[in-house]
Amino acid sequence: PNVESKRKSVTAVSIRDGQRTFGSEALNNCVRFPKTCYAYFLDLLAKPLNHPIVKDFQSKFPYLSSWKTPPRE
Repeated sequence: PNVESKRKSVTAVSIRDGQRTFGSEALNNCVRFPKTCYAYFLDLLAKPLNHPIVKDFQSKFPYLSSWKTPPRE
């Protein structure tokens, strides 16, 4: 169920001081603490770091880090 009682929830995650927040609560943290927030990332899933969409995201959010993970078995 959608705990925010909205038709669509915001896709955002914020990790600050070991505390995770999601959705609109995470967006509140995005405004105050942008380095703790990850939003607009669904298009990045399963894309290589050299993909144009990833490059565009990195240019818009340079304070967020991206890294390559090893292949899963």
